[in-house]
Amino acid sequence: MYKIVPVKNIDKTFVDVKKPGFDYSKINRVFRLNVGRAYQKSAKSKHNRQVFLWSASAFAAIILIFGVYLAFNLANSKNIVLDKSRVIANSLLAGGEALKNLESVKASEYFKLNETALEEINGILKYGNTKNLLAVLGNVFSPVQKMSEFFDAVFLLNKNLLVISNNLANLEKNGFRYFQSDGKTLIDRLNEIKVALSNVSDKGQLIKNLATGLKDVSPFFSTADEKFNGDYLKYSADLYKFNDFLANLISFLGIENGRHLLVLFQNPAEIRPSGGFLGSYADLTIRQGQMINLDVRDIYDPDGQLKRKIVPPWPLQTTTKDLGARDANWFFDFPTSAKTVTNLLESSKMYSEKMVTFDGAIALNINVIQTLLDLTGPIELQNYKLTIDKDNFLAEVQRQTEVSADKNAGQPKKILQVMAPILLERLSSLKNVDPKDLLKALTDHFAKKDIIISMKDPRLAGFFHDQNLDGAVYDLPQNFWGSYLAVVNANVAGGKSDAFIDETIEARLEVDNDGGTLTDLKISRSHTGDKEKESWWRATNKNFLQIFANAGANLISLTGNNVKSLVSNFDYILNSYEKISELDQIEQTKKYLPDSKAWTMKAFGKTDFATWLFTPAGQTSVLTARYQSTESVKKLLMPGDIYQFIFERQSGVKNHLKVTIAAPLGFTWTESGNSFYTYENNDPAGRVIINLTLAK
Repeated sequence: MYKIVPVKNIDKTFVDVKKPGFDYSKINRVFRLNVGRAYQKSAKSKHNRQVFLWSASAFAAIILIFGVYLAFNLANSKNIVLDKSRVIANSLLAGGEALKNLESVKASEYFKLNETALEEINGILKYGNTKNLLAVLGNVFSPVQKMSEFFDAVFLLNKNLLVISNNLANLEKNGFRYFQSDGKTLIDRLNEIKVALSNVSDKGQLIKNLATGLKDVSPFFSTADEKFNGDYLKYSADLYKFNDFLANLISFLGIENGRHLLVLFQNPAEIRPSGGFLGSYADLTIRQGQMINLDVRDIYDPDGQLKRKIVPPWPLQTTTKDLGARDANWFFDFPTSAKTVTNLLESSKMYSEKMVTFDGAIALNINVIQTLLDLTGPIELQNYKLTIDKDNFLAEVQRQTEVSADKNAGQPKKILQVMAPILLERLSSLKNVDPKDLLKALTDHFAKKDIIISMKDPRLAGFFHDQNLDGAVYDLPQNFWGSYLAVVNANVAGGKSDAFIDETIEARLEVDNDGGTLTDLKISRSHTGDKEKESWWRATNKNFLQIFANAGANLISLTGNNVKSLVSNFDYILNSYEKISELDQIEQTKKYLPDSKAWTMKAFGKTDFATWLFTPAGQTSVLTARYQSTESVKKLLMPGDIYQFIFERQSGVKNHLKVTIAAPLGFTWTESGNSFYTYENNDPAGRVIINLTLAK
């Protein structure tokens, strides 16, 4: 029997398994299936399959051909990119080295060469060029896109480096003229360099990041990643410092009210600790990037209007009762000397009544003036019936200062006032002089401490200090292991005899196995002025000599020195004289060593051995000293330990330096291959640092 099923239970949609929750009633399509008839392929279906197979085969062939062509094009393009990348990298390195050596024109040439190569690379990798397969792939494959971004960043880096080098080249050629007569252009050029430096820093960071992402693409990017990650932090810090310096310099130069800078002319013929006697100076006024005035003065002009009564350094008390600006550069540390000189000048009625203050001090030695005269050529002074050149400058200026109508008229330095504007005019219009020769000469003078800069603004001061341009005494690091040496001279009532003094410094250092150093020091000073006509050249050289060594060094012996019996009996306390705090702090530590006829003091983080050394004309005086430096930071010496010798040269002194350093027993120096290392230089830099590595 059949069971009758209600119509309402019959579904028009037949499925094997129903999906829960799905409304099948809304499906209108009804499929009819004739189960009594078997399925057969139609002629049309067969034709369609043949078409499909033929199309698939054709498409596969096209893909194969396309792939072969693509592979060839990729390989060819990759080779072009990498070949040009190496050229660009080499040019960037060469350009950077040229900038480092202040060869801005040469640097510009390298960066210009890079522009063409970078444009070709961008033509290969740039998106949107349908003729280039890499352009298509750039939208699909990330490495290609990153390569394009990488070279875009390199292009902008190169562009900004070119801006910097072009501006530096322009300033080399025209900077002094801008400073004299076109301050706006000077500031504009500096601003362009500053903006470009910021861009270089930004693009450097981007290139570093992109190189990291591409290091697996090729050895080139792997090398680029290693190079940028290895040096970027170092260079980025330097870029930041220089960019910050430029911002502060532009702000300093651009002030509308004007600024005053001291230009101190230090005469090394009468040597003083910071470089020479301050017989003359200039008040340099700057407004909106331009020199407004250069007022050359005799130092005795403001000293004559100084009402303060100040105790001078004790070695000077037999020659002067009061400390004036003329003797205030008594400190080997130039920032301290500059601060003292500035303070006394600002206290003089000459400037205090006008409320003039000085924002910094630049010290120049006669060597710098001689270099400038060599570049500009002789200067004819018709009123004096003289022609001044680099060879006779010192002699003629000194003669005018000592015996001349100007001196009798109370203007012994008038000749400098006459020469200064002529020299400045010549410098602004140099025609037959390569600007880089002038720049190199000035760079050498900075290195020899013939030019020293100290600023009140802490940001500018910090930059000059970091660049070793401020003449500051080197601050030894906390865990310093090594030996520090500076020999500092001060002519006290010895005429201008230092112009004919040749100094030789010989030091033999023996490093012991506890890390201490025994130093045998020999200082020879030869006076060759005995044949000179003028008495100031032939005067006995009376030298207050100081030897700066490691803090805590102990003097063992001292021979060859002199005793100066003349002392001052003036009562400074009774006469209410004030003291310079920096000077008083040093002199409070002074102790007399009767066996050596010398004194020991503490100054600028060093031990200072001081004595007198007299050298008559035509003779040579020799001082020998032995002292011990103990080092508590080194207990057990090991191969690879670094020993440092640091020598700081006094500005204005002609040194011949020879140093021999003996390694501890059982060790050698890697740098020499044996137990002795010798350094010798007839004209050392302002600061010499020698690093020696212990080896077994």
